[in-house]
Amino acid sequence: MKQVPIISAAEAAALVKDGDTSMGGGFGMTGNPVHLLNALAETGTRDLTFIGNNVGEPGLGGGRLLRNGQLKKAIGSFFTSNPEAVQAAQSGALAVQLIPQGSLAEAIRAGGAGIGGFYTPTAAGTDIAADAEVKLIDGKPYVFVPALRANVAFVRAWIADTAGNLVYRMTEQNFNRAMATAADLVIAEAEQIVPVGELDPDRIHTPGCYVDYLVQAHVTLDDLGSSASVKGGARKVSESRMNMARRAFAELRRGDVVNLGIGIPTLVADLIRPEDGIIMHTENGMLGVGPAPEEGGALEY
Repeated sequence: MKQVPIISAAEAAALVKDGDTSMGGGFGMTGNPVHLLNALAETGTRDLTFIGNNVGEPGLGGGRLLRNGQLKKAIGSFFTSNPEAVQAAQSGALAVQLIPQGSLAEAIRAGGAGIGGFYTPTAAGTDIAADAEVKLIDGKPYVFVPALRANVAFVRAWIADTAGNLVYRMTEQNFNRAMATAADLVIAEAEQIVPVGELDPDRIHTPGCYVDYLVQAHVTLDDLGSSASVKGGARKVSESRMNMARRAFAELRRGDVVNLGIGIPTLVADLIRPEDGIIMHTENGMLGVGPAPEEGGALEY
């Protein structure tokens, strides 16, 4: 049976070389391999290309790498969660490649599957697709998105066994599961590391054959940044925003499946009752989502 070496975060960070392309899991700071990224920020490694949904938050995770000047390029979807990333892009200090969130996930999955890329109608006719190959399929323009792979992937798991098999917890799956297949070197930080045989094979999300090293790391509310500030019913929302949410809610019918984007759309969840028969899902993969968690619930999703 394969035994995956268990090393420290500092030892893991030392495996990343100047000029590497690195992937970092996470949706916001949820499922973010923050301990590995913070350790990488303690090294002198530079000229990195970072692939991730977002570049952490100011001074946290990928944001710490950015603040140190270690990143030359970022490839991802939602960089506005870190104002310093926006400023760096606007000043030219950081090259940025924006990819729609679903296309980013599929590009990483394609990289792990050995597929060169895929065609999608998403972004056709926009500035994002200005330099991309476009093909007409059934008379509709489709944009070619190349697959993404990395030299190194940092991922965050809930439980790992000593053979490297990984189980993710709830929304921590996000980009981690795909990234674990799409890099030459995969390092997983895990809340728990257990002996082989402790995990139910039917619950394993990432087989150990993809994982090269394990790091044990305990996540705290401090590691979650703004993702820890869930206030549930205690949050204050302006009447104008709630009016927009109510108007959106009026469009919904029993049996609808509704995607909720970041911002005002998430307020709609607070208006829907179980008896309305409406199924909601979020950008990070939660299906059947309800209202925001109560105060202190940030570690429960």
